[in-house]
Amino acid sequence: MNEETLREVTILASQIAIRICEQKKNEWLKEQRDAGIQKIKWILKEYKIMMQYEKEHPDEKANISRIVEHNMGVDTVEYIIFVKERFDIALRILKYACITSGKLEEERCYQIISELYLECDGQRDNYLRGEDKISMIADKYNINKRTVYKDINKASSILATLYFGILN
Repeated sequence: MNEETLREVTILASQIAIRICEQKKNEWLKEQRDAGIQKIKWILKEYKIMMQYEKEHPDEKANISRIVEHNMGVDTVEYIIFVKERFDIALRILKYACITSGKLEEERCYQIISELYLECDGQRDNYLRGEDKISMIADKYNINKRTVYKDINKASSILATLYFGILN
């Protein structure tokens, strides 16, 4: 192999290696972003329970760990309280951003998250689950169920960015 061919092979191999590294980095970033969004959705699903417990036991912060599943590695009361307080801040920012945007779609996005995960409306909240609740919200806003899911995903993505920081 002559020197010119060796140089071309080296350049080509370097370009391929760089491309593969960039692809792996992008895959890793996507996995991190998806994991963050899934954690936000988990917090949203558990949020009513945390709020209800906090309302019923304002001085009993130590027992809050009983209401949280340990599958996320959460095992200290201080961390759970930190998660909830930090999530409350992210929710306030999301609410402010959506309401002040002047766009009906943005406002609806927050309202849907609020109705699904933040507000507890008594008996109806106890028996409406999953698809029934999604259908009820879709009917209320005169939108397709798929749009409700898109709004949930959009809000979860924004909350993940607010909660975890900028995720590319």
